[in-house]
Amino acid sequence: MHTINIRNIEDSIYKQLKHESKKRGLSINKCLLQIIDRFFRKNKKEVEYHDLDDFFGTWTEEDYRLIKDGSEQARKIDEEIWK
Repeated sequence: MHTINIRNIEDSIYKQLKHESKKRGLSINKCLLQIIDRFFRKNKKEVEYHDLDDFFGTWTEEDYRLIKDGSEQARKIDEEIWK
């Protein structure tokens, strides 16, 4: 992590930032981090993946049920093991 000091912020901008941070229930620092993060994510081109496109729509209802039932079984906790 890095630290940045910002100097010479106009009063009107500081007041808006302070208002926004209060509205969000955050410190000014955390509010600024969210704003910066949103700015760079919005302006960053999203990466599109197509490597699994061939699999979309290929499962039958039975395939889905088998996978779902198997994953539900895997989530059950064996009480004997965890004593």
